Amino acid sequence: MPGILSPPILDLHIHRSCSAQRKRFDDPQSVFSLDIGWQLILKDLGFQPAHVLRRAGLPQDLLSRPGQSLSTTQYLRFWQSLEDEAADPLFALRIIESVSAESFNPPVFAALCSANLMQAVQRLAKYKQLVAPMSLDIEVAGNGDLTLSPRWLLARGDIPYSLQVAELAFFVRLVRLATREPVNALGVTLPALPPPPMPTSTQVSSGCPCNAAPT
Repeated sequence: MPGILSPPILDLHIHRSCSAQRKRFDDPQSVFSLDIGWQLILKDLGFQPAHVLRRAGLPQDLLSRPGQSLSTTQYLRFWQSLEDEAADPLFALRIIESVSAESFNPPVFAALCSANLMQAVQRLAKYKQLVAPMSLDIEVAGNGDLTLSPRWLLARGDIPYSLQVAELAFFVRLVRLATREPVNALGVTLPALPPPPMPTSTQVSSGCPCNAAPT
């Protein structure tokens, strides 16, 4: 059975880039493993995987190929294709709501078996760097407040709003699963506010208002 994490205090932020790790992602050979769970997720949401992949300019049988990887550009095209194919601004939250303690997803299971939230997010941070062009900055304040900052590294163009929202909603979902408590975030910050109704839905999923980062 998964372990129970200590009830945390969360503060969530999305950042566009991080110069400290720029070198790795400058490498044109940098690719990221495609999570094996996508095939089932798309079917559960009523998507046709071949349609999503074709819209993204990717091979239509990509999800059935073992050991496939995506570049940063391909990864973001995949997410933008999901957003366009769904024609539903709330679809990213539906993906996150499908995450459960009962579904055997190795990184989620490892996080839920952690002794505390810090250990859980550290484990997830290592996994995230393998499957997405991002890093996860983790800070703990003197009063115990935990700030998680996903950083999208060297992405050319805008990050799909649905992807930004999904990443932040995932951490709140994880904590709620682990504690069995309706934990809310202290704050949610995005580089810019997405169009309605996504800000409202993000507030509902995180339990706090969604704000734009100062320019």
